[in-house]
Amino acid sequence: MVIVTDTAGIIQYVNPAFERVFGYDRAEMLGRHADSLGGDGKGETLSKEMWKTLTDGRALSGHFVNRRKDGNIIEMDATISPIRDQSGEIVSYVSVQRDVTHEIDMERRLHQSQKMEAIGTLAGGIAHDFNNILSAVIGYTELCLEDTDAGTLVHGNLTEVYRAAERARDLVKQILTFSRQREHEKKPVMVKPIVKEALKLLRATLPTTIEIHTELQSGGLVLADATQIHQLLMNLCTNAGHAMRKSGGLLEVILDETVPNNRTRSLCSDLSAWPYIRLRVRDTGHGMTREMTDRIFEPYFTTKDVGEGTGMGLAVVHGIVQGLKGDISVKSKLNRGTRFEVLIPMIRTDAVHPLPSETQSPTGRERVLLVDDEKPIADLCGQMLCRLGYEVTTRTGSIEAMSLFEKMPDFFDLVITDMTMPNLTGEELAKRLTKIRPGIPILLCTGYSDTMDESKARSLGIRGFLMKPVLKKELAEEIRKVLDNPGDLARSKGFVENALNFGHNSGYDKG
Repeated sequence: MVIVTDTAGIIQYVNPAFERVFGYDRAEMLGRHADSLGGDGKGETLSKEMWKTLTDGRALSGHFVNRRKDGNIIEMDATISPIRDQSGEIVSYVSVQRDVTHEIDMERRLHQSQKMEAIGTLAGGIAHDFNNILSAVIGYTELCLEDTDAGTLVHGNLTEVYRAAERARDLVKQILTFSRQREHEKKPVMVKPIVKEALKLLRATLPTTIEIHTELQSGGLVLADATQIHQLLMNLCTNAGHAMRKSGGLLEVILDETVPNNRTRSLCSDLSAWPYIRLRVRDTGHGMTREMTDRIFEPYFTTKDVGEGTGMGLAVVHGIVQGLKGDISVKSKLNRGTRFEVLIPMIRTDAVHPLPSETQSPTGRERVLLVDDEKPIADLCGQMLCRLGYEVTTRTGSIEAMSLFEKMPDFFDLVITDMTMPNLTGEELAKRLTKIRPGIPILLCTGYSDTMDESKARSLGIRGFLMKPVLKKELAEEIRKVLDNPGDLARSKGFVENALNFGHNSGYDKG
């Protein structure tokens, strides 16, 4: 784009590229001051220092923020140079500008992505240690509740401890969802019924001064956990309602389908030229500044007053969308509302999976080798397993567990191991155990891992996978899934011979 002004900054010429980008006709611009294009809210394009540089006869280069005719901000890289007559006097100025709005948007998204990835890694690391602490709190409280009579003061106090620990467990789940380390069982689900159900709940909680308008067009399927979709929409709509709670307004929810264009895919390289479910949530509330929207998905960042929110809602939404291989974007202006747009890839299947039925905690009598480098966790799981009827041998070191298994590989019916341990990780231990005895049933437990998930565990021959903190019922059910698999190997015929040489080194060894 080319703009020519006189020495006072009055526009004398603009080229066709300027008309196309800014949206003004040439006739509208001639005679206007160049400062009228300023997009900083002060009506100024050049500062006094910049004008002094130009009047001194020097060229000026820099980055400028201007405003199009439709009010949208446009960002420029520009060079402004003085034009002199034959006598050397400055008679006008010429500005050559390049629209870099798209590049700036890409750069901001890249920085945001890198920042979110770093925060997610930190959150996951914290969650690992915290899950070990919660495992002990929840597990030992669960055992104590079994040993106390209902209705007593002690039982009541323990119940409150257990409830508080469960709330902490849910918070860790939120953190892991944000960091995309929490695995959810994904199934083909139709988004439209979930949106309808969520909006019914919202209508009962939002004030009548907020009008809800919906356009639910798509009946497509996505591969997701239905509760994730519900949580995503509830978070977005609750925030929208909060932005309009004082003055009322319009909440608009639109569900349709789209195929990302080249521009959208260049902004988010993870998107493909494939149909996506598009969910748009728009409000007419107080809106946000650019600085706020740049940080809106960060954990614990909130625009709400103290006590009105944890700041985790949109961070969790971001983690859900990324985990579904989608994209989320936000546009907002002060006093003009906010719009969130979520894209989730569609699938071309109508497969339906039945929900698992609830069962009581199953028991068993098999022999279990339990490995966890945290002694309180090892002792806790040992007690749980003994109460479920299993014969348990615990080891707090992977090397010691490996040595024991090498001496008597056919003695144990199941190995339960932690993932993160010194010397040998749970993954490496599992590999070595299966080399010694192919097909040995292994159950892997972890509070956090950026290198292991359930699908990878299965590919390594690990039959069970649990996220900490593990409840007694969850542990009991997963053990039976692992052991009752038709592919399990029978007990070794050499059991009696091996048992005679077995040293009872654990407090839970029963011989």
